[in-house]
Amino acid sequence: MCTDSVRDKIGYAQFVSALCNGFLKRALQLEGVTSLRVAIQRAKARRLIQENSFSCKEGNNFNERKRK
Repeated sequence: MCTDSVRDKIGYAQFVSALCNGFLKRALQLEGVTSLRVAIQRAKARRLIQENSFSCKEGNNFNERKRK
């Protein structure tokens, strides 16, 4: 039988390996997260930041100039 901490680390490893977003995977690994609960919280937070960042860029596209 595994202890709770070992199960948590195994769950974390499975969660990270299942992520299809390479940036998110790397960010979690660089942060040194080893807990499943913390990894899920950080992944949700990063996803929200990315979504908000991209939606702001779409609305304020300064690279496009209207030509007459």
